[in-house]
Amino acid sequence: MKAIPFRSEWSLAAPRIRIESVWVLLPVAVVLYHALVRPLQLLDFWWHLKAGEVIVTTGTIPRVDQFSFTAQGTIYILQNWLAEAIYYWLFGVGGLPAVITFNAFLLVLALLPILYLSHRAAGSIRIGVLGAYLAAISLILYSNTRPQVFSFVCFSIFYWILIEFENGRRNLLWVLPLLMAAWVNLHGAFPLGFVLILLLLVTHAARRLLTGASSTTLGWPQLGQLGLAFAASVGASFLNPEGYRLYGYVWDVLANPASRMFVTEWQPPRIDRLDGLLICFGPFLLTLLVLMYSAQRPNLTEMALFLVFASYAMTSSRNGIWFCLAASPVLARHLASFDRQKLLAPLAVRGVGRRLIQWWENQQRVSVDPRYGVNTLILVLLALVTIAVSPWVYPRLLGTSLEQALYDPATPVGAVDFLESGHHQGHIFHPQMYGDYLMWRLGPEQKTFFDGRVHLFDKSTVEDYLFAFHDSNWEKRLEKYDIRYLLLRKVEADKKMLQSARLSKRWQVVYEDDLSVLLERAEGSGTGGL
Repeated sequence: MKAIPFRSEWSLAAPRIRIESVWVLLPVAVVLYHALVRPLQLLDFWWHLKAGEVIVTTGTIPRVDQFSFTAQGTIYILQNWLAEAIYYWLFGVGGLPAVITFNAFLLVLALLPILYLSHRAAGSIRIGVLGAYLAAISLILYSNTRPQVFSFVCFSIFYWILIEFENGRRNLLWVLPLLMAAWVNLHGAFPLGFVLILLLLVTHAARRLLTGASSTTLGWPQLGQLGLAFAASVGASFLNPEGYRLYGYVWDVLANPASRMFVTEWQPPRIDRLDGLLICFGPFLLTLLVLMYSAQRPNLTEMALFLVFASYAMTSSRNGIWFCLAASPVLARHLASFDRQKLLAPLAVRGVGRRLIQWWENQQRVSVDPRYGVNTLILVLLALVTIAVSPWVYPRLLGTSLEQALYDPATPVGAVDFLESGHHQGHIFHPQMYGDYLMWRLGPEQKTFFDGRVHLFDKSTVEDYLFAFHDSNWEKRLEKYDIRYLLLRKVEADKKMLQSARLSKRWQVVYEDDLSVLLERAEGSGTGGL
């Protein structure tokens, strides 16, 4: 046998990492870092963790409210039961750092399919990454730990499978029903999977009928496969503890008047607010501009994705993320054929336009990049930063406790510690922001007035809650609830009620810190006053 000569340059050469690899990792790193260092929000996390505790420790899914005194006994569907069980299991294994890290992993997992589709659509890594930033920014804005993040992952994987099938690269339609069986038990946005399949099916059928067979249009056999995937996915959606009743729950949540009235993210986005611009109007106008100046005409499927998800985004702020995820590959494809000369021509005379045009053209060229060492160093730095910002490490680097680092700074830890240690019992009136944490720490023995499960509470309870903070006769309004404690924040929204209670002989301060004040009703006095 002839000996193979030893090639020392193979073993000693530095990894040949191109700048494109750095480009791909930047949006991933931005999403990852933000998710790892974002504190646990007061709303929409703690009550899910408590529900997970009940599920894991009792082996049953609660169906009757036992955590509030204003909706106690209300029958409801805990649709997110699987996500909540996962959260509590992770909490038992690795505490809150494990839950936060898992949430960050899910957000990255949601971004990767969109990043891949954007790259393939643009035919350029750099342009694809620019398009994918639309999805990355939306994931950052909605990165707080809650079951909705599972839907981001399921939506992205659904989208990736369908577009891969559309482009003839791979057929993984059989995965969709399996994914739907999980999605339906994780979060209520699962019908969006049906929407994606139907958009592809209907638009390709229309293109086939209107223009005939073409290399860019699915044939009738492929459309039949899509139809079967749709039917199988609908069937898989019934694989949940509630069966068909789950659809009624989803509709009730969407139409719930208390949510529409009280929860900002359930209200239509506003163009005069930063969150509305970032999650809805900005992405919409940017994508529209690129489509208008693209050298390629958008096909019917792209237009349907754009219009359907843009319309959905306008119904509530929380729906903007679906538009951003769906529009990113469309944006990337048309960015690659963007008619920059036409758009920037008015600026060219001042030199600004010429520089922008030149920069854009440079991004579309295949670079010959000899700076492999620099690129490797950047990746090493990204890896080190990832370790440094992990929830197990950065609290130690900052010299703070896990509680201080991982909790929302407004979390009423001290007041709840006091309630727990003194075994104080009785109905508490508190801001909704405190409800979920009270449920986690003290429930079900100590019940909440109003918490993040907004759809459980009737409209009159929500109105009493809202008006109490501004009503000079708040004690009369709350009399029917037999309130024994007031737990109020030291913020402007609670100021009027707090001042009134401090001045009243019917209430006495039993605990106070920098965040909140706990007042107890004096013995022998009712909430109605004299």
